[in-house]
Amino acid sequence: MTPRWTVLHGGALGDLVLTIRLLLRLPRPEREAGVLLCSRIPLLRLHDANPPLAHVCPDAAGLNWLFRDDDEPAPEKLSDLVRGARVLNALSGPDHPLHRRLERLLPAALASIDPRPRGDCADHIVDQWQRDLAEQGVLFDSCRRRRIALHVQLAAHRVSAARDELVRFTGGSAQRICLIHPGSGGGAKCWPTAHFAAVSRRLTQSGWSVVFLIGHVERERWSDSSIRELAAVAPLIEPPDTGALATLLAAGDAYLGNDAGPTHLAALVGARTVALFGPTRPQRWRPLGPRVSVLVGKSAEPGWGIDPREVERILCET
Repeated sequence: MTPRWTVLHGGALGDLVLTIRLLLRLPRPEREAGVLLCSRIPLLRLHDANPPLAHVCPDAAGLNWLFRDDDEPAPEKLSDLVRGARVLNALSGPDHPLHRRLERLLPAALASIDPRPRGDCADHIVDQWQRDLAEQGVLFDSCRRRRIALHVQLAAHRVSAARDELVRFTGGSAQRICLIHPGSGGGAKCWPTAHFAAVSRRLTQSGWSVVFLIGHVERERWSDSSIRELAAVAPLIEPPDTGALATLLAAGDAYLGNDAGPTHLAALVGARTVALFGPTRPQRWRPLGPRVSVLVGKSAEPGWGIDPREVERILCET
């Protein structure tokens, strides 16, 4: 049986999702074996997805040992995690001391990428990572069309339960449901809240139900009045963890969001995804998935020059 990959990752949700997208480009036996994620973002309850995604907490695994420069032995849990495994180190490049420290733990295979974009790389960040791994002998599926169509398929019973939850939130209606995440880790990457509310109203007039998704970032950074403004337009859901968010995204009929982690996650689970880009570069950071549309605005213009009517039109094409 082909062993799964173990991924050591220290970035945010969007970067983690794109790393999973990278591994979906592996030959079929390797990607079907699944992935064990040692990451600070807990992708929980996805062990029964296809391919399966398991998670281990970095602190519990003793990952901090990799960043030390002494001769102390590695924690037993970290040794068990790495020894004999195929390891993708997404914390540093192959020339970094961290890579050499990992080699001491005797993995069956070890490949490392510096996750940061290089100035000389104009294409998508996942393509940059793939080239770096290919130079280290990692093989990838050569069919670009097949790679684009790939996504993580969540367990049917989880998606069905999430759909029931969405129907309850929208008043028991079985009509089309659009999920909207109006936030982002970076405030400059957020389309105006009023514009998201305008799209929601237009979708409702077209026979859709709408649910807004918010998380701890929005609770911490947004004013109560901004959250109340959205709640007056459509119901709000705060998923308890990233796994719950993933199942909600898979259960909806469409998703709208900024350049943010949930948008990448929606694309990963195969949701019909519309992503809005203003100051960031879609050529490098766009979400990857089988049903993704990207609207690119001009960051210097109010609302990036993106008309809510155009956003609603694209969503209604689903």
